[in-house]
Formats: sequence, structure tokens, C-alpha cells
Amino acid sequence: MFKLKESYTNKNWYFAFQIMNPHACDEDYCLYHIAAFTKSLWFIGPELFKPKTVHKPGWKYPTKIQRDYGFSVDREALHIRYGIQSGEWSSKDPKNSDHSKCYFIPWNSKRRVSYKFFTPEGKFWMAANNKPNGAINFDLIQAAEKSVPKIKFSFNDYDGRPIIATCHIEETIYRRGTGFFKWLGYIFSKSVYKKLAIEFDNETGRQSGSWKGGITGTSTEMKPSETALSAFQRYGTSEDYEKYYGVVNRGFTNIKEIK
Repeated sequence: MFKLKESYTNKNWYFAFQIMNPHACDEDYCLYHIAAFTKSLWFIGPELFKPKTVHKPGWKYPTKIQRDYGFSVDREALHIRYGIQSGEWSSKDPKNSDHSKCYFIPWNSKRRVSYKFFTPEGKFWMAANNKPNGAINFDLIQAAEKSVPKIKFSFNDYDGRPIIATCHIEETIYRRGTGFFKWLGYIFSKSVYKKLAIEFDNETGRQSGSWKGGITGTSTEMKPSETALSAFQRYGTSEDYEKYYGVVNRGFTNIKEIK
């Protein structure tokens, strides 16, 4: 009646019990997810319900939306799912939006306290958290993304196609605790995350040109000793998971900075 589909080990503790159906196909089964501590198990089992069929305006064929019931909880939040999961939310169409709730655990949650942009040489450019309460100003983020000096790299994708990547450097700082528990941020060390934001002028990866589409924008964490070039080289020559292909090397070659 139940068949183990896959299992994996989580890095941190995690509890979950979920029942969902594979919305992309007409298979007559449900997926059952059980997690406890660091172990997660996925089973194929009896079909308890079917996906919701929706006829969207302008679409020739109806689309199916997955139903998902259950909960999951980790160190930072409790997630509850109680119906369709369309992947989006609209106040104008709540009936066809995600049916889920998220409750953050205030003493474990992290809040973003700094958002900074840097030049390719690593020099500070501007910050995006200048509101009176220290909150992030998303208008400033957009302005900084446009104005911060960029660095460009030319390379050949895994299949030899020439592509250009435009990159800039961002740094985000998080502190622990929200609401009443903000004081924990002054006891626990802050978390600093520096990344190289990457925009490609064409799709990359083995799904390029397919209905799924390749990657056109991403980012990679920068290690303390890395430059923009070395971070991009590491990203382009390391392994990644691609659906239908598994774990594969990105295979970038001839990586050069465009002066």
C-alpha cells in the first residue's frame, strides 16, 4: 500500500507530516512526507484527493493545482498547509491562491539589519537600510542595483555557447531574534552573507531552450578571500543539481573578465 520513494538527511532538526498529490500528472496516488529530527521520508500511498483543475483566462488547456495538507516546523518557522498550493497569492483571487500559513519562531528567527552594495574591487558603494527604524528600503535596493558598478565576464557554457555575465557584489547582515526577542541579537554573533549577484545575457544550463528554461539570473556566496572573478570561476566550474539531469558540473570554460 505504501512504497518508499526517497529519503534524505537534514542538516538541522525538522518535523513534518504532509499529504499531497502530484499535480503535474494523472497518477492515482498521493505523496506522504514524514520527517523527525534529521530524517525525512517520502512515500507513495493511496490517493486521498485529486488536484484542483483550473481554467485560466487565455489558456487553451486547463491547468492542475496541487493540494497539500499538513505541517512542517524547523528552528525558524511553523508552516501549515490546508488546500491548494498554486505558488502565488492574490488578494483579488484568494480562492485560487496558496492555502498556507507561516508562523515565525521569534527567538530563533533572523532579521536583516544591513543591506550593502560594493564595487567589483570590494569598496563600499551604498546601503539600503536608511529608514528611521533601520528597516530595509526596497526602493533604495532597486536604485543601488542599477547604479552600483558592475563587472562583466565572458565564458562558454557547457555546450560551448558564448555567454556574458554581468555581476555586482552585495552584503547582507542578519541578527537573531524578532519582536520582544531582538535583544538576543546582541548576545549571539551576527551572520554576514556576502554574495556575487549574476545576470546572464542568455539561458545557461542543460535545460536551456526547453519549456522549463535555463538559468538567467542567480548568485553565489563569496568566500572571505575571493575576488569577483575567483567567485565566478568557482561557481562556473562547480557542481549543481538540475532536474532531469541530477548532479552535474556547470561546465563553464574560457572565463574572462571583459575590460
